[in-house]
Amino acid sequence: MARWRLTAQHYLNCPGTEWEMTETDTGTGKQVRHRHSVPRLVDPKDPSDQNRNGDVVVCHEGKGERGDITFIGSPTPEMEALDAEAREISEALRSKWSFYGSPEGYGEAMLQDFQKQLAATQTSNSREMDELKAQVAELAKQNSELQKKITRRV
Repeated sequence: MARWRLTAQHYLNCPGTEWEMTETDTGTGKQVRHRHSVPRLVDPKDPSDQNRNGDVVVCHEGKGERGDITFIGSPTPEMEALDAEAREISEALRSKWSFYGSPEGYGEAMLQDFQKQLAATQTSNSREMDELKAQVAELAKQNSELQKKITRRV
């Protein structure tokens, strides 16, 4: 067994959860269907997701009980392990959960970290843009000088 109880909302990769888009090909007039696997929002507060006495229990494929929601991927800190195998998997991942125990929650802490990384990337991009502007200015200067030489010869 490898089963967890959700303590917060999760987008989980659940087998069979797909988004389908149908469009009509303007050239042939035939309908074309596109299917994409998408994560499923599972919310412990939503009665339609609750599968065990008001709780949401999830498991890895073939590792749960009938009625458990199967998901693909790693558990998060906001999943409470319900059996020994799940505890073992969660403990092995605990070192990777750098935000474990954060007062604002794992998801919020990951969002803040992403925003910090984005800001750092934007700062780096800003420096690169300044370098490119300097190169363009230098090339414009060289171009201007070459134009002057050409017009003098003519």
